[in-house]
Order: sequence, then C-alpha cells, then structure tokens
Amino acid sequence: MNEVLRAAVIGSSSSGGWGHNIDELFIGVPGLHTVAVADDMDTGVTQALSRHRLAQTTRGFLDWQKMLSDIKPDIVAICSRNIQNHAEMAIASAEAGVRGIFMEKPFVKSVTEADAVVSACEESNTKLNLALVNRYCPTITAIWELIADGKLGTLLELRARGKEDIRGGGEDLWVLGPHVLDLMVHFGGAPQWCSATVTTNGRPVAPNDFITGPEGLPMIAGDCITASFGLADGPTGFFASTREAGLK
Repeated sequence: MNEVLRAAVIGSSSSGGWGHNIDELFIGVPGLHTVAVADDMDTGVTQALSRHRLAQTTRGFLDWQKMLSDIKPDIVAICSRNIQNHAEMAIASAEAGVRGIFMEKPFVKSVTEADAVVSACEESNTKLNLALVNRYCPTITAIWELIADGKLGTLLELRARGKEDIRGGGEDLWVLGPHVLDLMVHFGGAPQWCSATVTTNGRPVAPNDFITGPEGLPMIAGDCITASFGLADGPTGFFASTREAGLK
C-alpha cells in the first residue's frame, strides 16, 4: 500500500494571511493529504478548513503549537508572508519531527535565524523548501535544457529587476528578490562575491535612512539598489530595483 503523507498548514489572518495561498498546492496531490489547519483568527480557520474540506470540530486550531503537538504531521506548510515568526515555526516543526517544511518567502529575518532553522532541520533530518516555485515552471525547465545542451551558447550574464512599485529598493529586494535571485542561483550557481550600491534620493544611504520593514521584515533602506554577483558556474548576475520606476 502506498504511503500517504499527512500535512498541516499554518496561516495568520491577523498578520500576513496565507501568503500566496501556498497551502492550496497540497490539494489533490497524490500521496499527500491535509489533515489540519491553524490560524490565529476564527474566520481564517473556517476558510482554511473549507478549502481543504476538513471537519471544523477536530482539524482547526487557533494555536499552531497545539496543532503540531496534537496532530504530529509529516509535512508542515508555513504560509504567512509576515516573517516575524517564520524561524520559530520552522524550528518547532523540525523539533516536532516533521519530515518536510514548505515555507512562504521571504525566509527569515536574519542570517542568524537562517542558520538556526537549517541547523534544526539537519539535526532532525527534516527537508526544507521555500516557495520559490518559478524554477519549476515548464518554461524555465525548457530554457535550462537548451542551455545544458549548448544550444544557446555560453551563459555569460543573468539580469533581473524587481517590480519597482512603491516597494522599489530595499523592500523590493526582500519581497520579490528571492524569486529572481533563486533563478540566478538555479542557472548560474551559488554567489561567490557581491558588489552593491544602495541609495536614497540619489545619495548613498546613511544610518538614519533605515526603517523597520513591513510584515516582519528587519531594518531596510534605499529607494534604489544595484547589485552584481559572481556566480559559481561562471556567469555574472545583476539585480536592480528603483522605487516607482515600473508601470503605472
């Protein structure tokens, strides 16, 4: 008999919602069944239960920690786009013995938190995956195959820009940057060095330009960022974002 993995999903209707509804990726997947949901608001619990067709009396939780303890799932999806509690949730999930964690981006607030999450997952042999789904797009797969077959020549540069709306600059790097930077790593390998310029109103950022970012982001600054990366497989990557430079 084929094994069916039991998934539990965590959102936060009061702060960050369900991100890009990454929990819905679990619906209808063979060998995977959502067995519980957690949200910090009753309405969020009810809506999530409805999406996953679960009985409200036994499968909906207002406390994600109690859900982990009671349900003991195989897979956990951390769905809120507010990253304030991402690290705590991921570490607790790993320590609870889950086999896999699927997490909305951005990842966590700092390198220290990132290291702690990775360490917890390594210790418990838990697989960790961020919802950076673009690399699995059929178009990206086709391009990858063309490059691997040498049909497009040598890959020299990878260029990406943010959405460049009101979030352009520092916030854009955090909220959209993970997608395009992940594709850079996918095509060009891990970054070996980085050189960047961050400016506000045309001048280099100063300490008093830093503000606390929205949705759990740490201190951010800059309305314009330009960065270049040396990638392990040879190409150079470029990222840029300027506030309100995109389509109106």
